[in-house]
Amino acid sequence: MGSIYQTPPDSVASVSKEFLSIHMRLGIILALMRLALFVVLLMQNAQSFQDAQAPTRQRDLLVKRSDSVREWPGSAKRFALVIGVDEYEDTQINKLEGAVNDARGLASALVQFAGFPKDQVILLASGEPVERRPTRGNVLRRLSNLRSALPKDGLLLVAFAGHGMERDGRAYLLPADAQVNGDISLLEDTAINVQTMQTRIREAGVAQVIIVLDACRNNPTGRGDSDNKLTQAYADGFNFDIRNSGITAFATLYAAAIGHRAYEYKEKKQGYFTWALVEGLKGAAANRNGEVTLAGLKRYLEEEVPRQSLMDLGKEKQQRPFAVIEGYKPEELVIAAIPFANSGSDGEVEQVVWEKIKDSTNSVLFQAYLEIYPHGKFAAEASRRAGDPQRERRGGTVTTGAILGQVFDFDTDAPVSGAIVSAVNENSGLERRTVTGSDGVYFISTLPVGFYRVTWFHNEYEDSQNRIRLAVPLNSTTVISKPFGRLRRSKQPKPIANQHVSGVIPTILNDIPLLSAEFTTDFFFDEPWNHPNTWEISGGRMLVRGPGAGLLRNLNYASLRMEFDVRLTNEKGVVWIIRARDAQNYYLFQLSGPKGENPNSFRTFVCQNGRMRLLKFEILPDQLNARSFHIVTDAKGSLIEHSIEINGVPRSFGQIRDDTYRFGTVGFGTMDNEEVSIQFLTIVPR
Repeated sequence: MGSIYQTPPDSVASVSKEFLSIHMRLGIILALMRLALFVVLLMQNAQSFQDAQAPTRQRDLLVKRSDSVREWPGSAKRFALVIGVDEYEDTQINKLEGAVNDARGLASALVQFAGFPKDQVILLASGEPVERRPTRGNVLRRLSNLRSALPKDGLLLVAFAGHGMERDGRAYLLPADAQVNGDISLLEDTAINVQTMQTRIREAGVAQVIIVLDACRNNPTGRGDSDNKLTQAYADGFNFDIRNSGITAFATLYAAAIGHRAYEYKEKKQGYFTWALVEGLKGAAANRNGEVTLAGLKRYLEEEVPRQSLMDLGKEKQQRPFAVIEGYKPEELVIAAIPFANSGSDGEVEQVVWEKIKDSTNSVLFQAYLEIYPHGKFAAEASRRAGDPQRERRGGTVTTGAILGQVFDFDTDAPVSGAIVSAVNENSGLERRTVTGSDGVYFISTLPVGFYRVTWFHNEYEDSQNRIRLAVPLNSTTVISKPFGRLRRSKQPKPIANQHVSGVIPTILNDIPLLSAEFTTDFFFDEPWNHPNTWEISGGRMLVRGPGAGLLRNLNYASLRMEFDVRLTNEKGVVWIIRARDAQNYYLFQLSGPKGENPNSFRTFVCQNGRMRLLKFEILPDQLNARSFHIVTDAKGSLIEHSIEINGVPRSFGQIRDDTYRFGTVGFGTMDNEEVSIQFLTIVPR
């Protein structure tokens, strides 16, 4: 027998311990590997779940995979089919009030701002001729015809505003001749299955696709305003996955998130979503260069639709849109551009802007010029007069900005002069106003940063609004926004009083005052003044000289606080007016300077039918040794009083009580050949 080798007891113990140690280490390693694998799987599952849930998130933009497409094809390769259905043949389907307006507004905006040729934007809408009515046959026929017209590298935009519904897990758009009852086969034959529409669009073989869906409003067959929420079937139906597809990029914009519904904007007679979409294309979503990017439009819709619907309908009915984007680079894709001036070349517009500011001493204006024209022909002079931007950066944070814009005729693109522009801060209610010049250009400066509602008014046009944001840009000392207004001409001129939206242009109607909101001007553009030809308004000042008085048009105040900065050019004094009913009836105040006929005195007059009557005369306690002053006039009912800063100390003077005039406009004038420069004016109703 062979011998058997036996390990000594101590050696056995040693080997056992070593084996156990190795076993434990291997166990730990295996456990860690299992844990790592579990974490990876968990993360993958979580990501898959998140991707699956992404379309249901409110105010969410889903951007998938490749984002290499940075621009739309040229204008000649852009086609659109825009559908709006208000009226339905089936009496069981409720009528809508804003879908047709949505379609018409969007079709117009695509041509005006997004570079679509007019003859390549097909509008199918209720009220159009038979061949352009939004029937099932017309919709499918137009899609079929586009297959032969669309180039492979082109763009197709399809927009639908109207009713939609889901039956048995399938989503349908309801054309004007849809039939709705319990028979699913009849619905299939008369409505448009979204999968069918997707197939038709794919068969067109076009590279880029944009879908705009504003369909889930009230229940088409329900009573009253019952909900009709967007379902997953709709989202799936308009999801053009670019994998194994001829489509290289697409974006689908939904009026509401999944599980929510869209609403009609009763005041505008449109859907909230498409109304905001059109406003965004018109310039509300434009960046500082006047360009509307896909990302910028998405952000604007996310902010504006919930904000406006919340204000009108309340929290429980707040509408939140969302978008699915694939293949595009949204931050770089420019989908609309707002021209700054159609009235002339860029050089001519730059010249106009420079003429407006060249005589100003306000460095902010020159910084604003440099923001717009960094390499302009006046850039060197503007840099010198803007001061040292680095010094201002070191000095603190920018808190004010400016609005520079232009107003056009919607149909002719001609600039609109004499339009009143109102900018209202949404948080504080601060309002600043000005008037467009002959070139349609306007400028409002020294505005605190924040959101503003900009409104344009003209008695020959329909009112128009825009919402803009003044925000401090990175590494900049200037905040400037450039909203542009486009006004549709009214069928008949409307009286100024009817333009009293946001309290902007009130007047006297049948001797009953409609009182104006706050008015502020820096005198950088022609203002709504009726004034003598010897006056001059430019460069941030209004030069008052020569005989006569000048009054603000179309403004009306009862109790007010009027403040202005004045420089006594010839040191004779200054004359101002309040509660002017017309050029012959008003209160007039004369502050005489050191070279006036009654030096260092103050007189109050009431003018009735052109005849002056002295109400009060007083000698000021201090000498008016300086040339520049800040003057405040307060009028509360029959009480009128004034204050002036003399040597840095405010002094009250000229208090009277009189009931001759209770309301009217304001202005300036001369009595003893005074010559003054008014550099700032604000009027606040009390």
